[in-house]
Amino acid sequence: MAENTNDGASGSRDQSPPDEAALSARLGSLDHRLSEIRDSRRNKTDQSGTESGDSAARASAMALGFRLSSELIAGVAVGAAIGWGVDHWLS
Repeated sequence: MAENTNDGASGSRDQSPPDEAALSARLGSLDHRLSEIRDSRRNKTDQSGTESGDSAARASAMALGFRLSSELIAGVAVGAAIGWGVDHWLS
């Protein structure tokens, strides 16, 4: 029974180099395709406007942050005003 497990292990070792070569080829192909996509995206952002993608993303994030903080402050203020009004009305 031990002999069968050794044969299976050596059989998988014999298949490793072709699998590694195929994997290496696939990784090279993937790397090439990803670099083409990155280059095309860089070209599109350079042509689309004067702002780079990073500064536009930062501006959008800042706008979202200001909006969220103002909504939070407004919600607390309105809730406090309603609570004060109900307390005053009910004595």
